[in-house]
Amino acid sequence: MFPGARIGFMALDKTLSDAVVNYKTIINYKVNVPMQDAIARWMKAGDFERYLRKTTKVYNQRRDFMVQQLVHYQNLGKVKSFTVPDGGMAMWVEVNQSAQQLAKLALNNSIFLQQEGQFLVDKTQSQDRFIRLGFAGMNIENIELGLKCIFNLIKEQ
Repeated sequence: MFPGARIGFMALDKTLSDAVVNYKTIINYKVNVPMQDAIARWMKAGDFERYLRKTTKVYNQRRDFMVQQLVHYQNLGKVKSFTVPDGGMAMWVEVNQSAQQLAKLALNNSIFLQQEGQFLVDKTQSQDRFIRLGFAGMNIENIELGLKCIFNLIKEQ
């Protein structure tokens, strides 16, 4: 939920609960009681719901802007396809060239670009066509600039 606060939750089958609790105790036996109390009070006061509404609106605006930009690059022949996610903070975008080579070219231009091969256990399963573009951590201007930098590296098809 909040990595800096080290607070989270898991939903799991009862048969796994003892093992997960024991493992969590081994890797992180200390809890931050004041932080847990502050967040509990914050949530009880309804501030968490307000925060969720506000951030959902911001993230939806960023996602919608990225979709608009991807349509533009699709019309230019630089994007083959993409899917608007039902949730999450990133999109998988199919490009018209090797995603791995594009990521290497991007890195040579000081751009870190994730490609599908980085997410596969069995690298032979890679189609080598998809890049992953996140939108949550950037404002509209940075999304536009970042996409321009990436798609300037792709030759038109």
